[in-house]
Amino acid sequence: MTDFMIWEYAKANNYTVLTFDEDFSELQNLLSYPPKIIWLRTGNVSTSEIASLLLKYEKRIEAFLTDDESGIYEIHG
Repeated sequence: MTDFMIWEYAKANNYTVLTFDEDFSELQNLLSYPPKIIWLRTGNVSTSEIASLLLKYEKRIEAFLTDDESGIYEIHG
């Protein structure tokens, strides 16, 4: 699937995109939101490190998902 197809699917189904890919940030700049984007800016890390980061930022992610004024949340690792 292309990034745009993923974008459209997420938008149609009220999903949030979790990505390492800058392209989704660029799509959001062009098309606004929804969908919301959680952008992992960590470089190459293991699945367990990703899980740890998501758990570490769980409360902030929950707040982001309910905030109607924010479309992208960046997590740096």
